[in-house]
Amino acid sequence: MKKHIVLVISVIGGLSFFLAAGCASSRARTIKSVSNLYAQSYDQVFAAVKDMLFNDMNCFCETEDRDSGVIETGWVHTMDMDGYRKWRITARIRKKKNGVFVEIDKLEQVKKEPRKQIGLYAEDRMKHQARNTAEASTWRTLELDRAAVENMHQNLRTKLNE
Repeated sequence: MKKHIVLVISVIGGLSFFLAAGCASSRARTIKSVSNLYAQSYDQVFAAVKDMLFNDMNCFCETEDRDSGVIETGWVHTMDMDGYRKWRITARIRKKKNGVFVEIDKLEQVKKEPRKQIGLYAEDRMKHQARNTAEASTWRTLELDRAAVENMHQNLRTKLNE
């Protein structure tokens, strides 16, 4: 009888371990980028990505390396009712046999929530800010806005006449 109880407990423990490991690993599978394949030459695609980022979106260049195919923008800061936001874009352009592969990452972060501070008097606002912890004042990374990145690829297709 003891052997059956030990066997049942070990089977339940093993299943629990695999279930917990499966749940934990699914978080790491978040989408970090969106990629597409383009039929034009590497130089045309690189120029179109650069034009979209720096002329159409008014970003500034942090890093540009034509040989490695990497373009990174600097941080763009905005403020709205949801908080202070900043975002940056990294584009990786790679030659493939059947075209040019473009992968676009958009990292977006938010810091505070100004809507909670609207309407507070100056003294109350200062007390509120004094109570903020380090956690409340750090940047929090948001999930990838897939629609925004898909829109960037649509703009690239338009620029490349695809």
